[in-house]
Amino acid sequence: MVTLPALVETFTGETSATSVTFALSPAFALPLLTGLQLRQRPATGRFGTSPAP
Repeated sequence: MVTLPALVETFTGETSATSVTFALSPAFALPLLTGLQLRQRPATGRFGTSPAP
């Protein structure tokens, strides 16, 4: 959410689209991290909430 708009602004200058993305990125951070964690659960083999033995 931050890298792509920053890259765009590097070459094009300040735009309203990138400003809106920067403004909304804190609101989407927690859902994004939660989604990434849930997506990675099968890859780690840990499906439960208790720690591995």
